[in-house]
Amino acid sequence: MTLGMYHTDTLSCLNNLAMLLQARGKLQEAELYLGHAVKGSLAGLGPDHPDTITSLNNLGMLLRSAGRPTEAEALYRRALLAAEARLGPAHPSSLTTLNNLAVLLLATGRLAEAEPLLRRTLTGRVAAFGPAHLDTLNAMNNLAAVLQADRRLAEAEPLFRAVVKGCEASLGPSHPHTLTAVANLAAVLRDTGRAAQAEALFRRVLAGREAALGAEHPAVAATREELEALVEAEASKAAPGFPPRAYPSSLPTRSLPVGARASGAGGTGPGSAEAARFGSLPRGGGAAWERPPPPRQVSLPPLNKGAAARRGQKASPSAASAPSPSSSPSPLRPSPSSARPRSLPRPP
Repeated sequence: MTLGMYHTDTLSCLNNLAMLLQARGKLQEAELYLGHAVKGSLAGLGPDHPDTITSLNNLGMLLRSAGRPTEAEALYRRALLAAEARLGPAHPSSLTTLNNLAVLLLATGRLAEAEPLLRRTLTGRVAAFGPAHLDTLNAMNNLAAVLQADRRLAEAEPLFRAVVKGCEASLGPSHPHTLTAVANLAAVLRDTGRAAQAEALFRRVLAGREAALGAEHPAVAATREELEALVEAEASKAAPGFPPRAYPSSLPTRSLPVGARASGAGGTGPGSAEAARFGSLPRGGGAAWERPPPPRQVSLPPLNKGAAARRGQKASPSAASAPSPSSSPSPLRPSPSSARPRSLPRPP
């Protein structure tokens, strides 16, 4: 039995395979499959079908991971226009795409453009899910990251504290997203002169990541470098003439698809997905979660369902259902709320 190129199950398989390849760092192969999914969705389902919106969002995420932000932005904006027109601006899929566009703007330094989008995302998610939902915490984290990057630390701190509290309550104190939120808060405390409090939090993050990943993992090394730089800076104040080491400034800002794949700044080497899952601590900016939509479960029709199923007829818009956000996070996750294998999230 052949379903055909434009059947929704075929297109979902393309999406899911591409997400798997992307998670394994095979970005070129993933782009090929996602490109086919986008073309098939546009031709077979139409430009405003929920599955088309998902494919556009996923391809945008991949291009951003590949270091092609201009192309990614165009896809995000196209997906956002379609989602808001078809589903409404308050629909979870519209808010996910809005979040992902804002995370990209944050990553490219366009803070004034990113902030209002993230405020819309946060307001929409509070209304839809409540203040304690992980998608809401995702948006809160990302807005705090914008404020932190803009050096509005007094505004960022209460948001990061709320994210830490929410993650601890929902995920536990040692979850990667919780540790990401703690690291973001520690960076704010460090930059506002509260070194002792910041050091305690950085030590907590380091211990949690060492326990999960091992002492030699790149994510652990990045956290250790942050902590050592802080300790040396404080030592230099007590011993004039001792040159302090500068805080790391070249670490990438992470965007994390909630509960799914995580990617750093295009890293594809061994362990890069796991390292990005814990994130690094860029100076002057928190880690944002980029949120992809959840994967679609594909079930093939039985062989006796008739000719229509065998031909894989084009799905009608009324029969299509938009992807619903997952209840599990990503960075916090970027993540910057934050699609999973058939994504449309969220995670420092």
